[in-house]
Amino acid sequence: MRGTCENIYNYKVIHRDEVFRFCMTREIKEKFGIPINTIFQIINKKNKKKWLDFQIEKIKEPKWSRTEITYD
Repeated sequence: MRGTCENIYNYKVIHRDEVFRFCMTREIKEKFGIPINTIFQIINKKNKKKWLDFQIEKIKEPKWSRTEITYD
């Protein structure tokens, strides 16, 4: 089994005008119950009839951002 990705969001899911970000396809499967093969079909625009209200995109977005702290 491969390690988990904890620092970067890899997937953006739009469902009923709500935006969710996930690191792994396993998290999408746990939240919505979409099979992993179907997730990749939605990404490749070969959407199934059952999952028409979902839009899934691959992204590379860091979870954390660096902020500069000044001690004045």
